[in-house]
Order: sequence, then structure tokens, then C-alpha cells
Amino acid sequence: MPDDTTQAEATGKSDSTFKKLITAPNKFAKLTYQDLKPVFKNGWAMLAIVAVIVAAQLMLLDRPIVGVYVNAAALALLVGLALWKEKVRQLAISVAIIPVSTMIVLSLPQTTTFAREVVFYDAILILGLIYRFMFTLDYPLGFTKLTMKGYAQSLALMAVLGEVLGLIGYGMLRHQYIFSKTSLPLVAATIVVFALAEETLFRGLIQQRAHQAMHPFLAAMLSTILFTFASINTTTYLAPLFSLILGATLAYTYAKKQNLVLTFTINAAAKLTYLGLMATFIFR
Repeated sequence: MPDDTTQAEATGKSDSTFKKLITAPNKFAKLTYQDLKPVFKNGWAMLAIVAVIVAAQLMLLDRPIVGVYVNAAALALLVGLALWKEKVRQLAISVAIIPVSTMIVLSLPQTTTFAREVVFYDAILILGLIYRFMFTLDYPLGFTKLTMKGYAQSLALMAVLGEVLGLIGYGMLRHQYIFSKTSLPLVAATIVVFALAEETLFRGLIQQRAHQAMHPFLAAMLSTILFTFASINTTTYLAPLFSLILGATLAYTYAKKQNLVLTFTINAAAKLTYLGLMATFIFR
């Protein structure tokens, strides 16, 4: 009799273990879904925005005339998205600065690449500052407050990181310099403004507004992708690759610190390092 009882208990334990093994995948899948659900909140908005901007930028590169109309369509779609969904309204308006700035450049023909870039980044900077001010009137943005000692340490570290990125950029783009007809001092002063414009739009507006509507990972990914495709030009496809590396670094830094001073330091240091290396080894 004891043997029968022992056998029954063993059988019961085996059945219980078997049921746990059978139900474990379902529980794991359910748990995984619940864990990942917040990550992909409003992910459709990110996909829609990326699709619209990427299509507009690529078409502008391949067929400029058609690209004008695609950029206009992208602007219309972003405005429609802003009117349709309140949660992503400010994000859609912020991203719309890209096609608007592109259309401004196309409506004001320039004779040099440098002049076109100046018009594009000036439009980005002006619109970015205006909208950033308007969006923060009622709800001021929080940021990492550092002491003077903290800024001294952080800025030094960010400058070194920017120099490393500038060295990488020199290795990738030393034969694709696009401002050869412009004096170096003017280029040096202008690319600092370019860095300010990029940080104002891509981190200070797009990533910040996306962070309020979706998971921080998706917000960082969105700003990185848009930053990458905004750099596409006809000289080389290495430029977007470098922009992807730079954009990912800037997006990660901003996600961690929420401080545009730090990301601006990285961006400006990278650009100035690249220009300095070009002046030292290529233009001599």
C-alpha cells in the first residue's frame, strides 16, 4: 500500500511538472508582451514619421523635381497627423520643420553647397527656437542641472568624445569635403551654428517631444534616424553612415542627461575636429 501511495504522489508531481512546462511558454509570452508593451507605445507614430521623412529625402536625392512635391506631401501628412492625434501633435509639428526648411532652400536657389547648407540650417535654427519657446511657455522643460565643477568635468569629457567622433569622421569623409570654395575661418564659425541648429531641432525638439509621447528608446531612435537622413547628399553615402554614429551618440547622451549644452559640445567638437584635421593634412 505505501508503494501505491508513493507511486501516486510521484505521478501527481510528474503531471504538475508537465503542466508547468506546457504553460511556461504562454506565461513567458504574456509576461514579455506586458513588459514590451510600454516600449512600443505610439510606435506607429514613429514608423509613420520615419517613412514620410525618409521617402521625401530619398526622392529629393534621386529625382529633385519629384522630391519637391514629395516634401510638400510630407509636410501635409505631418500637419494632418498633428491635427488628428493630440498626443503626437507637438512631435509632428517639430518634425515638419525638416520639409519646411527643405522647401525654403528649394525656393531660394543658391550657387554653392555652402550657401544651401547655410539657408537650410538657418531655417532649422530659427524655426526650432521659435517652436521650442512656444512649446515650453506653459510646461518648462526639465534638464540636468550641473554645478560649475560638474560642467567643467562633463564638458571636458564631451569635448574629448566629440574629438574622437571627429577623428572617425575624418577617416570616413576626408575625400568628400563639400565646402572647398569657402574660407576655413568662415566654415569653422558656420559649422558651430550648424551644430546649434541640429541640437535645437533633433534633440531639443524632436527627441524631447517624442519622449513625451513614446518610450525613451523609440524617441532616441527617431531622432537618430531623422538626423541621419537629413544629412544625405550626392557626394557620398558615407556621410549618412557617419551621421548615424554621431546621431546615436548624441541621442544616447541626451536621453541620459537631458542637457543640450553637453550634446552641443559633442557635436561642435566633432565638426571642428574634422575641419581641423582636413586643414592640417589635406589642405596644406
